[in-house]
Formats: sequence, structure tokens, C-alpha cells
Amino acid sequence: MSPATTATTRQGKDRHPENPDCIERTHDRWRPTLRTLCDPRQHSLPQPHRDDATSFGALLEAAITAKLVGLLADRLLNETGTTRMSPPMREFLTSTLRGTQHRTREHRRHASQATSALAEHGIPVAVLNGLAYDAALYGSRGTRQLTDIDLLVPADTVNDAITVLTKLGYTRLERPGASCRLPTADAVAPTITVDLTTTLGHTTDPAAVRQALDQPVIDGHDMSSPLPVLSQHDALLHTLARTAARPRWRGLADALHLALAGAVVSRSGPRSTIPAAADAGWNLLRTHWPDLPATPRAEAADG
Repeated sequence: MSPATTATTRQGKDRHPENPDCIERTHDRWRPTLRTLCDPRQHSLPQPHRDDATSFGALLEAAITAKLVGLLADRLLNETGTTRMSPPMREFLTSTLRGTQHRTREHRRHASQATSALAEHGIPVAVLNGLAYDAALYGSRGTRQLTDIDLLVPADTVNDAITVLTKLGYTRLERPGASCRLPTADAVAPTITVDLTTTLGHTTDPAAVRQALDQPVIDGHDMSSPLPVLSQHDALLHTLARTAARPRWRGLADALHLALAGAVVSRSGPRSTIPAAADAGWNLLRTHWPDLPATPRAEAADG
């Protein structure tokens, strides 16, 4: 299997509901709460949860499993009516957010170094998924959990990209996909994993991937660690399609945040121009938030 093929395979991992954080595996009791956590327009959680320790423990477990515990911690700490929260609980939630913030900063720093090195070697690259959204959509508050760095590169550059990462101290992992890992001296983020992918959620066409990489946006929320990311147009298409293929709570939250932030699905034209996979993602969003428009915005993007 070629590097390009394995990189594409990595992007297509876990496309079935057996994964613990899959929406389909969530107990009906917690779906409204998790749905509320995904929605930045909502500022209070469904009741009850504060006075029932057993209920709250189950909610906490559901949020951890769905990888939304950062959003739960942030909501509880900032929600009105939480004055009765015990100091140990407040400290636990605060430390949870601080830990995620620190881990994300470390990933961002290493991602900035890696993308800069790749660019210096003439390899087009963009950061995808969680790290690309942390600052722009979630305000770097420790609410968007992530486990690795996802980098999009052209299929014909995978070998060269791995060589560049190896020079930075990364070691290629013996697993499907083009993944590399870097050991660090950081206690919170002892390793940094980079997953290289050559496709987007809505397209495997190398020409379309190249086009997306030719129009990067620099995420300058932290200018000490700038990141090349997709345009809002490409990010929304990718995230909608990825969420349809992998219906997880984090993906649902990302797609909703992008849609509410004003991202559009095409630069012009009718809904027929939207890739079917992205259209399926929009329909999935509307099953949870029927107040969204029947069709995504399609006017001129990024300008």
C-alpha cells in the first residue's frame, strides 16, 4: 500500500457506530444535554443535574465519552445558578479546562513548526479538524478537545512530508495511515502525533485538494504559532461531509459552530453545487437543530 493510499485510509477511519463517542451510541437521556453543549447559542443546561449526584455522575461520563467534557466544564463554570457548586468540583472543572488549554497550546506550537518546515520544503499544507477550530470557533478556552494534529498535504508529497517530519524528530508509526509521533518533555502532552491525510471529507479529487491548499487562511489568533488552515468554504464542506460519514458529537459541534460563524458551502450557485456528502451532513445537522435554514448559505465566501 502506497503512502498516499495509507494516508487516505487514515482519513476514512472509524466510520461505524461501534465507536464510544458515536452519536448513535449515546443514551437518549443525555442527547438533549449533549446537543445543548454543541450549540453556542444555548447558555443553560437541561435540568435536573445539579442536585442529583448519581445523575450528574452519569452526565459527566456521557460528556467524557462524547469528548465534550470541556464544553460541559465551561458551561457549568459560567452558567448562572452554579453558586452552590462545591469548591472541589469548581477546581476539578477549572483544572480540566486548563489541562486542555495547555495540551492544545503544545499541539499548536508543534503544528506551527511542522507546517513551517513543510512550507519551506515546498509542500502545500493545511491544518484540519480540531486544532484548526480551537481558536477561531471555540476561543481557545479549553473546550475543544483534540488528540493529534491532522495535516492535509497533496498525495504526491506524502513521502517528502514524512522525511521533513523525521528531520524534526518524529518517528513514523507502524499503523495504517501516514502518522508520525514526537516524544516531548511535557508532562501533560508527553507525545505529539501528526496524522497526514491526502483527502477531504467531501472530495478525494487530487485537483480539488490542491485547489483547497492553494487558498489557505492563516489562523493568527496566536501569532507566535500561526497555522495555515482551510478557508471557511472548504472547512464547512469538509466538516459537514466528515460528520455525515462519522456521526460524532465533536464533529456535530464543529459543523454547527462553522455554520453559525457564517461559513458558506459554495461561492455561488444553487444547492445542486453542494457535494452530496456535505449535503448529507447539513441534513444531519438539521435533525438536531431544525431551526437551521433548509439549505446552507451559498453566497460569496470569505470576503
